[in-house]
Amino acid sequence: LELQGAVRNAENFRPDDALTRAELVTILSRLLLIPDEEHSVQLNDVPDSTWFENSAEWAVEKNLILAPNQNFEPEKTVTRVDALAVLLKAYGHGPRVILVQNRSRLFKDVSTTHPDYELVARGVELGVLDAHQAQFFRPHSKITRGEWADFLYKMEAHDLLGDAPNFYNSDIFTSIWNLVEQNFYSVKGNEISEEALFQGAIKGILTVLNDPYTVYFDPAAGPDFLDA
Repeated sequence: LELQGAVRNAENFRPDDALTRAELVTILSRLLLIPDEEHSVQLNDVPDSTWFENSAEWAVEKNLILAPNQNFEPEKTVTRVDALAVLLKAYGHGPRVILVQNRSRLFKDVSTTHPDYELVARGVELGVLDAHQAQFFRPHSKITRGEWADFLYKMEAHDLLGDAPNFYNSDIFTSIWNLVEQNFYSVKGNEISEEALFQGAIKGILTVLNDPYTVYFDPAAGPDFLDA
């Protein structure tokens, strides 16, 4: 999240703190690159130029989160099921109708007749949640900042690779990196360049795509291409 600009300082992220409504929409809007612009919504308890003004107005305007009587309640904490609902709306993944006879228990506290069953089921389908009948989802418990980061990370993984979030979340890339670092025979003047490895990985991925409209440029050559 820090690399994508959604979090300013990951070293002081406070993952165990309860997430507030202001923090929820701000982290989400930064991740989605929502521009800072005028909105049709005016909120009574969101001062002008405050750090979450644009994010709060955007979220309410897009009906991602409710603000009864134009009161946003920025310091109010968020439940896990409400955070999941905001997440699915923001990424365009609405719940799907599932007939009761076609349902199976997802968690100890999410039975087949639970009012939020379809919402939670969609979260499981998208890889945001890991269903386990012997564990609790705790839908009405306060979500922590760390749990919200995990929701976002898994949703980004799904949108990046479609129905293959498990591959994205696997340790395969870390394992390859560690093998290279541990077994690379480094001679003087030929040390590992992390930047070169990173750029080489990107180039390899784009090459495999074989897409004539997607072109890789070395960072040094990119500006020259754009100016041409």
